[in-house]
Amino acid sequence: MAQDGRVMKAILRGILKGVYEGNEEYTPSFIKEQILSLAGPEELEQWIDEATAILGEAAKGSWELKQFDTFLPQLGWSDPFQYEAKVFWKENRGKIAELLSSGSRWNNSLARFNWRMDVKTRERKVVGEQNVSTAIIEFEIAPPKQVTATVDPNRVVRFEMSKDPG
Repeated sequence: MAQDGRVMKAILRGILKGVYEGNEEYTPSFIKEQILSLAGPEELEQWIDEATAILGEAAKGSWELKQFDTFLPQLGWSDPFQYEAKVFWKENRGKIAELLSSGSRWNNSLARFNWRMDVKTRERKVVGEQNVSTAIIEFEIAPPKQVTATVDPNRVVRFEMSKDPG
């Protein structure tokens, strides 16, 4: 059967859901069953394997669209297949990178960081205490993905720092 762009689109979406989003229902055999009406079983298996391999290499190497585009012709895919793969990578590259990054975190991470400087001015008569600056820091720490929803996932830390006059 000819390489129809709809087939590649379905394969790539299935790989995204199964491999990167962790949906256990989306196995290669499940993807093959869902698309079987559009292509033969032998070629589908080959296309799923090729698409999984190229997405894995591209994700591992943090490929830009240009790198992804130069690798596609080596697979011998038709123009509709290559087009769908390029569109998919352009739309989902950031999402896949974030999913891989969040899946590899074991410790807390910095979710947000804010700071500001306050300058307190005083009378000119007191020498040495004119324009005292204070830094106010606030950051939010988020633990890795929580298994239960009962734990508050975010913690905020606020503190001030200033020059000790003594």
